[in-house]
Amino acid sequence: MTTAVAPPTPPVAPSQRQRRLGLRLTLVGVVLTLLGLASIGVLIALTIQASAAFEGAMADTYTRSQLFGLYQSERSTGALITAVPAIFFLLAMCLAGLGELLRRGIWTRAHRGFWQGGSNTATVRMLSPAVHLVWIAAPLLVWAALIAVPLVLSSAGGWPANLHYSVVDDVWFLLGMYGGVASGIAAIMGVSLVKKLAWTRRVRAGTTLPAGTGSRFWRGLTYYWRFDLWLAFIGGAILGPCWMALFFEDPPFFFAALGIGVLFIGLAVLAAVNFWRSAENLAAGESVS
Repeated sequence: MTTAVAPPTPPVAPSQRQRRLGLRLTLVGVVLTLLGLASIGVLIALTIQASAAFEGAMADTYTRSQLFGLYQSERSTGALITAVPAIFFLLAMCLAGLGELLRRGIWTRAHRGFWQGGSNTATVRMLSPAVHLVWIAAPLLVWAALIAVPLVLSSAGGWPANLHYSVVDDVWFLLGMYGGVASGIAAIMGVSLVKKLAWTRRVRAGTTLPAGTGSRFWRGLTYYWRFDLWLAFIGGAILGPCWMALFFEDPPFFFAALGIGVLFIGLAVLAAVNFWRSAENLAAGESVS
């Protein structure tokens, strides 16, 4: 017995109200990103200052209740403080992503069920390669500020290598942690640019597959879940901070991390250039339900 599949609704363009709301959400996302970057600087400054109050807060713990109070666990306040920039970035990504979908998305809806694909599909206008490169440059600049520049300065005996031994490791940890996030985001954008160029070249050549005839494997991997971009983030997040190992005179760790990072990036690119096998529109995305 088969279940009838309802035809999709006609495409719906965003209303003026939705566009205004989307723009506001995008701007809030930009502000949260700037706050996240600023909070990294504040964390580094507080770590260098090493005040008794800050060290006490970092060493403190708090109790977290779970399962309606049936289970309690102690958590580190220091870990929560260190994660403040990451919380800003996560909120920024969610709000800016939702804002761009509301502002630029063309929506269609169809009741197809979980296993056959999303019930909501949004198609957005793709950015030009030139604008895409600007977006890649932004996280690369953050990576350079957090990792490349400190490594160059430290190799000449400058900051942060010249800090007191009691705080220098903590500063390097913060630089490596958020520098890795920046390089991971840059890798996502870089692989997505490769994906875009490979797909648009096939579109111009007329060698894409007819809609609905693609491989379910490649559809799930590169369209539905975008696992190629997850692989890119992991590879970039490993490659970005691995150069610190050279400064700390640990070549085995450097080459191991370099190899793993390159492997993940290579797998991401391999998956990205095979997006055409999904027979989907790269500018579209589906909901999970």
